[in-house]
Amino acid sequence: MAKALAKSGKRSLLTLGVALAGGLVVTHHTVPPTPGPLGVAGIFNVDIGAMLLTGMALAVPCVIGIVFYAQWLDKRYPDFVPRTLNADEVNAALEQYNKEKEQKDLPSLTLSLLPIVVPIVLIFLKAICSTLATVEGWSGLATHPVVQAINFVGSPVIALAISVLLAVYTLVPRMDKHTTAERLEEGLQSAGIILLVTGAGGALGTILRDSGAGQQLAEQVANLPISPILIPFIVATLVRLIQGSGTVAMITAASISAPILAQIPGINMLLAAQAATMGSLFFGYFNDSLFWVVNRMMGVSDVKQQMVVWSVPTTIAWAIGGTGVALINLLFGSGGSWLDPLLPIVVLAAIMLWVRWQAQGIKDKLVVKD
Repeated sequence: MAKALAKSGKRSLLTLGVALAGGLVVTHHTVPPTPGPLGVAGIFNVDIGAMLLTGMALAVPCVIGIVFYAQWLDKRYPDFVPRTLNADEVNAALEQYNKEKEQKDLPSLTLSLLPIVVPIVLIFLKAICSTLATVEGWSGLATHPVVQAINFVGSPVIALAISVLLAVYTLVPRMDKHTTAERLEEGLQSAGIILLVTGAGGALGTILRDSGAGQQLAEQVANLPISPILIPFIVATLVRLIQGSGTVAMITAASISAPILAQIPGINMLLAAQAATMGSLFFGYFNDSLFWVVNRMMGVSDVKQQMVVWSVPTTIAWAIGGTGVALINLLFGSGGSWLDPLLPIVVLAAIMLWVRWQAQGIKDKLVVKD
């Protein structure tokens, strides 16, 4: 998509690629029903609908920050415009495109979006019905048959099961059963580590709670000079930096911090869950698969240049998201400090100074291949 837009609009492939990939990674890390936020919501025992709404609200400024950075890249490196093709290359590309299009039986846009939109709508409806049922005068709404049906299909497990069935019967109608089963097995294999970490985290939480260690840790955390709400943020940041996977980072942070924060009175668990998701955005680099996808798509090969192109945008989103969570906690939560929003900002400022220093020698080196 970035290459197509760059060619048709004569815009920088670097700018469009960073902006589009940034929007993808932020929503993947913060908005259910992607596996990471969904697992974090379950560990912190928060409503999926509330997680969805707050994740979307926090994702917007993060994406805006990445877009501004992408525009800065365009101004800093104005030569990153897709190479103009000659007539023979254009005709060859068009012929190849038409040939591939005839060979592929692709689903329509509506069918492609259906498995994504349906579970989100169902979860939204359940959240709305649950909220209305708590309003005075609407208490009988919860027993209405239609509302009970919405609550059933809007539960995350059922909504996502419906999404899988829609994907199987609408996106791959011409696949035989064996091929379809193989595709489903691939999905289960990729989800295995998430299920393992989530299960281990649940066991850890039970041990901490029943042994009394959770209470002891909670008392120590409460005495730290930082807000308890930043604990999952910091843990997710460290795990992300060490092993690369944002999903594993946020679920690990949630598994470690949820049983501790549950022992501290007044902690907003929804904000704690969002803190874990935001911390997992930090500085995507070599051990992050999307790092290679984005840079290879744009043809960036130098290590320092790759970090400027992708590691910095993810850190910008991390800083904006972490600051947003800290500010919301100050306004609507408890146990916060006005120093909390400064932590991500200071880290981002240090990284941006490094980028500015690196940029002095990058301008003539960075080559973006079309």
